[in-house]
Amino acid sequence: MVNWKEIRDSVSATHNRVYLASAATGPLHPAAAKRMSEFQQSLTEGADAYWPEFEAEISQVRNDVAEFLNAKPHEITFTTSTSLAMNFFAMILKSRSPTPKQLSILSMRDEFPSSTLPWLHHGFSVDFAQSENGAYIESILERQLKLEHRILVSSHIQFATGFRQDLQTLNRFSKNHDLTSVLNVTQSLGAFPVDASLFDFVSGSVHKWMMAGYGVSVCKISEKYLSNPLPIHGWLSESNPEARTNDRVSRIEHEARALEVGTMPLMQIFAVGAVVRWIKDIGGIQKISDRILNLAEEAQAKLRSAGLQLAYDFPSESNSGILIVQCADPQRVAGQLAKYKIHVSPRGKGIRLSLHFFNDSRDIDRFIEAFKSLA
Repeated sequence: MVNWKEIRDSVSATHNRVYLASAATGPLHPAAAKRMSEFQQSLTEGADAYWPEFEAEISQVRNDVAEFLNAKPHEITFTTSTSLAMNFFAMILKSRSPTPKQLSILSMRDEFPSSTLPWLHHGFSVDFAQSENGAYIESILERQLKLEHRILVSSHIQFATGFRQDLQTLNRFSKNHDLTSVLNVTQSLGAFPVDASLFDFVSGSVHKWMMAGYGVSVCKISEKYLSNPLPIHGWLSESNPEARTNDRVSRIEHEARALEVGTMPLMQIFAVGAVVRWIKDIGGIQKISDRILNLAEEAQAKLRSAGLQLAYDFPSESNSGILIVQCADPQRVAGQLAKYKIHVSPRGKGIRLSLHFFNDSRDIDRFIEAFKSLA
């Protein structure tokens, strides 16, 4: 059994506030904070003297992340954001087609801009599927698919509604229609299982549910897209970077890490590794997702009992840790709640609650009491 109370007590953000905004930014995980502090101490004491150890740890984190996502280590790379990752994905596919407009994209109307703007910038045509009451089930996508669509871009969990895609269904839909599949897992990474083997391209930023701080996105590029040179290159993309060769290119072959063209934000990468190890130690990601879904079910029941209206009502298999409570002036209400040290996000039709493993029944009760006093 996981001792959630003990784990909650280890998260500093729970000590003097109700933090319900992990879909915006998660508080730093204790395991991440510890590893970051150790790294800073290493830089203080010896800096480059520790470089061999740092290199070994980068490799270990890559292996751990690959296992966590059900991918292969050579398919894993780290970038600074999902926006940058989507640019890389677009550039890779663009290099395979001289006319990117022929690679028309089907995406979702509710997507966060990180998922779509890079593709538009690189000249791809993007069509936006309309949801039915916030849902994008297979039959809805089937009706809106066009013959010219060659790429599917979707989030695992929609940031503004909380709708959670079934990844097996999304994979089947992509394969049945011969679509290159691109998945944004920013709202599920660290909260729900992600099987990256089902998709061609995957990216997720780590500062939300993974609780590993700003500045890193974990990416998977399917090995079939690693046969050609990747679109950018730097000294660490070289097969032998220690040779310091500056007058000819000698690329790393067939490895996504070639996109890590220079010195990376090591502290954040090591923080990711620390959280992944912690998740494994407590029994795996399913323990966390079960905890989140139980809290969400409790919150839904309490919100309805209190007479509060949810903007979306999904079947249990499409629920996540995100709930939208309707209100007339979300910006004002969120600002007022912050004065009570209750932290939420104004989104769309109301207030977005993001329930993570460190939340509990008291957080839900305090939110409802404060919200009703403001409504």
